[in-house]
Amino acid sequence: LLCEPSNICASTLEKLGTLGEMMKDLEDYKNKVTSLETELKDMRERYFNMSLSFAEVEAQREELVMIVRSLRNGS
Repeated sequence: LLCEPSNICASTLEKLGTLGEMMKDLEDYKNKVTSLETELKDMRERYFNMSLSFAEVEAQREELVMIVRSLRNGS
């Protein structure tokens, strides 16, 4: 690092913390990312299943509408 004066570098390093703290923070962030990716995968799977269920119900509704229309026209 090219810092002038050197107290600016020291101050910056103090704000960053120790290497151990930074490694722990990095590990925490990695764990959080993994957790969020898992949650996103689960949400996508639930959304897919709900979409499939909706499509099935919509198909049944359309079939019932056609039956009702044919009964009305037949009477």
